[in-house]
Amino acid sequence: MKMYLISDNIDTQVGMRLAGIGGCVAHSPEHIESEIKKAISDPELGILILTEKAGAAVKDYLNNLKLTMHTPLII
Repeated sequence: MKMYLISDNIDTQVGMRLAGIGGCVAHSPEHIESEIKKAISDPELGILILTEKAGAAVKDYLNNLKLTMHTPLII
């Protein structure tokens, strides 16, 4: 099981990388959505971590994703 971080802050991403968690830095809602799509397509992904600001930027997309996914999505 892997974890993946989508952050709006490079410091958060570097700190999580030091803890062994991969991730990316995304600022625009379009980039955040594309990173979410890429992350959830990985069958080994167990936990997707989003910073508060990144999650707020794509709130409607996340709500729709929670309702339509067949596997549990906890963000």
